[in-house]
Amino acid sequence: MNKDTKVTIARIDLLFKRRNRTRYWLSIVNDKIDEQYNIFFYSEHSGKRTRSTPLHSIRNYELEYLENFVKELRAATALSIEFVGFSQQRWPDSQYLIQKKCDRYE
Repeated sequence: MNKDTKVTIARIDLLFKRRNRTRYWLSIVNDKIDEQYNIFFYSEHSGKRTRSTPLHSIRNYELEYLENFVKELRAATALSIEFVGFSQQRWPDSQYLIQKKCDRYE
């Protein structure tokens, strides 16, 4: 497990509360301007606003590195992962589309 994965999982453990009627998920955003990947933790309790908390930024701007990071993250947590800013891009190893839906702002 690499350093970015360890830091991200440690921060998820601090935020994940296992509350009833609360939905949790992660968002990985492709920041093309700063050439990095930003990870956010989202929680949405029934009847309340969605809360977004920045977790970590991955400065290694290579899809191979991100693919390994996501594999390690999925092995360590069962949270859903949403990808933003990756339209028309594919994972280097599996060649699957990274992001299934189109971005609202592209």
